[in-house]
Amino acid sequence: MTVNQEVSQMSSTMKALRLAEEEEWKKLHWIDQDEDAAWDYYDSLYLKDPELAKTLNSSTSKSEYMDWLSGAMHKKAMAGK
Repeated sequence: MTVNQEVSQMSSTMKALRLAEEEEWKKLHWIDQDEDAAWDYYDSLYLKDPELAKTLNSSTSKSEYMDWLSGAMHKKAMAGK
C-alpha cells in the first residue's frame, strides 16, 4: 500500500467517524424478552383482524418473475452493454 493510499484510507475513515459523531442518536430502553412488556410489544406488531389488511397487488407478471429468477433479465442487461 502506498503512502497516498494510506492517507486516503485514513481520510475516509476520519470522515466516517465524524459523520457518525454528528448523527443524532436515539436512546433505547432495554426490555428483557421474558418480561410482559416485551410480549405486549411483540403482540402489537401483528394485525388483530386480518380482514382489515389492504390487499397487495403485484406489478410483476409471472413471466417477468420467472425471468428474474432464472437470471435472464440480468443476462439481457449485460448483453446490451
